[in-house]
Amino acid sequence: MGKRAFLICTLILLMSVAIPSDGTELIEISFPGRVINDIAVDPALPEHGWAISEGVLLETTDGFSSLHPVESLRNKNFMFVQTVPDSQVTVFAGGKDGLWKSSAKGNDWRLVLKRPVSVIARGKDGNLWVAGDEKGMFDPYLRWYLYYSTDLGLHWRQIYKSVPEHDFTGGLAVDSKDPRRLWSGGYYGLFKSENGGLGWEQMDSNERIHSLIFAPAKGELFLGYGNTGIARLIGSKIEHTALTDEWIVEMAFLNQDRLVALGIGKDSLYIVDTVNNTCQQVVAFKRAVTSFALVPIHGGVEAVVGGNEAVWRVKLMGNKPTATSQNKPLSAGKTYRNIGAWLLVVLTVAVLGGLGRKFLRR
Repeated sequence: MGKRAFLICTLILLMSVAIPSDGTELIEISFPGRVINDIAVDPALPEHGWAISEGVLLETTDGFSSLHPVESLRNKNFMFVQTVPDSQVTVFAGGKDGLWKSSAKGNDWRLVLKRPVSVIARGKDGNLWVAGDEKGMFDPYLRWYLYYSTDLGLHWRQIYKSVPEHDFTGGLAVDSKDPRRLWSGGYYGLFKSENGGLGWEQMDSNERIHSLIFAPAKGELFLGYGNTGIARLIGSKIEHTALTDEWIVEMAFLNQDRLVALGIGKDSLYIVDTVNNTCQQVVAFKRAVTSFALVPIHGGVEAVVGGNEAVWRVKLMGNKPTATSQNKPLSAGKTYRNIGAWLLVVLTVAVLGGLGRKFLRR
């Protein structure tokens, strides 16, 4: 009986190691030595995407299973990469050395703005806005410039040079109802422009903003703060609604009412129901995360998340998050069992069963 008990205890221990307590499955793709700072995916071809790693622009054609530098831009320094859907998908990559544009094929990069840029936004009229500081350091204490394009980034016009204590480090958004109304967030709080960026009014200065986005249905502005979570602007009042102890760095709408948010305080991906003001933690990552992109896939949407030495792919299907896993890098989600872990358990049972029978016969 002692030998049988030993084998049973060993099996239970192996099962507890192999199976996450919450049952989450995820794909983690490791990139040792790299920090993935930003992510963009071609919505028409999800296997094709781009990433920024410590200033280098990288490209993938196999769903982030591998990444390789864009050779023609290897010596440039980038801060962001973003796709802009139009009649065809266009990719923009910006940073200290300027703003580059390419078709989604990614083989025709051209410099379209010779000024440092760190954020880009598009209005419902199709016009584009970018902003960057005067030295390319993306510092809130420097002067920032705002540029405007009406031809999908081929030509740009400077329309604003910031006053002291106005920066765009927390992002730029075009009002979903009025393309002449702009919003910016950063170290000095929330600012609004009613005249296409020519003049700005400070709306709130209490907290630093790290991201901002408009709800597609109601046109409400949502703000992501450091340490105080997500808030929405109601009239001229800012109302904190969710994750009030989290540091929100990026947000995107999954549908009209559900907001996906990435928090770096707890390195987690969340889904917020903006109607009921409820929140679900989808994934708690075991490494630092930096950015994500949502990609439409068959039967749902996938979140591609970048971070410290890895890219993760999380499938958001229906009303619940799901995922598939090559290993066990993450925890949370509570939807599906880790199939790989169960296979490991089955193999362990088979091996231990054979060894145990020989051991017990002695």
